[in-house]
Amino acid sequence: MSGKSTYLKQIALSQIMAQIGSFVPAEYASFRIAEQIFTRVGMDDDLETNSSTFMKEMKEISYIIQNANDRSLIIIDELGRGTSTEEGIGICYAVCEYLLKLKAFTLFATHFLELCHIDILYPNVENNYFEVQHVRRNTGDMERIAYTYILSKGQTEEKNYGKV
Repeated sequence: MSGKSTYLKQIALSQIMAQIGSFVPAEYASFRIAEQIFTRVGMDDDLETNSSTFMKEMKEISYIIQNANDRSLIIIDELGRGTSTEEGIGICYAVCEYLLKLKAFTLFATHFLELCHIDILYPNVENNYFEVQHVRRNTGDMERIAYTYILSKGQTEEKNYGKV
């Protein structure tokens, strides 16, 4: 809802457009040449292969880990959502550490705020987040989050970022 998935998809499409010599809709854009683009986006079961969401996530991440190199663009959106929070954080952390050592250009969107502390250990990690505003309704004390779609550096202070 805040625009993370759309942002990641726009980066992949802009990479492809830039690499084929097409116009990129930006005031300024700088892309490194990518030999291959890997994505792990979406949260659906695969009925054709009898795979749960978690199984599908693990198959896709396994493929990325086995085939990516330092000249790859890797986009991962919401890894670990098909399992418990503790296991999801552990899987995300392990995958992040592997990809950091691989030195592939990676964009990783997550709701696991614990993952944002990985920048303390790795200086080549940069955290970004989409800003939100808290809006009070006229009736009652109900407060809701309004998404601004503004990308900022750092990590969010929100604790219930995914809840409305």
